[in-house]
Amino acid sequence: SGDADMDIGLAIAIAFSLIFSSAWFPVLIRIARAKGWVDTPSSRRRHIRSTPIVGGTGIALTWFTGIGVYSLLHQTWFETYDQSLLVLSITALGLILIGLLDDLRGLSPTLKLAGEFFLAVFVINFEPFIYLACSQVIQSAPVLAQPILWALAAIWIVGTANAVNLVDGIDGFAGGVSALGITTVIFLHNFSGGANPVMPI
Repeated sequence: SGDADMDIGLAIAIAFSLIFSSAWFPVLIRIARAKGWVDTPSSRRRHIRSTPIVGGTGIALTWFTGIGVYSLLHQTWFETYDQSLLVLSITALGLILIGLLDDLRGLSPTLKLAGEFFLAVFVINFEPFIYLACSQVIQSAPVLAQPILWALAAIWIVGTANAVNLVDGIDGFAGGVSALGITTVIFLHNFSGGANPVMPI
């Protein structure tokens, strides 16, 4: 019964997210075009026409909407995993801020990578499930290799974020890659028997 309630809650949260995004994204697109926050087609940008560059804020607001609805429906779950939610939210907001500043004002690659690595180290150290997963693997390695493995964990997070960013020059490409990644994560969650209750969000 508890698992069924959680599944229903997740379905409701997804439904609210879809409704919110359907209403918010057209508004965001109009704002972006009015302000000139667009990517114009170029040798690197294979968009068919000028495309708004602030879509990440819409995705983030949709994600927070889903989390908010799910947390309201399952307050015990929220109280149990509040640290994970806080760390993931801070990290997501940090990445969004870096992306927005880069799109609107332009940031040097060094500054962007420094910010991304700071956030990666932050989430590895303070998100309990990620820290536990990393430490279980790394502690079984030779002592001299452990610092390298911790660094690789941060590189993996930064690399994933930048991989999606790099394929964002073709309409629908980044969205398709992200959808595939999300589907994979959901399958992994199901096969793990729910070992990480925060993973589905």
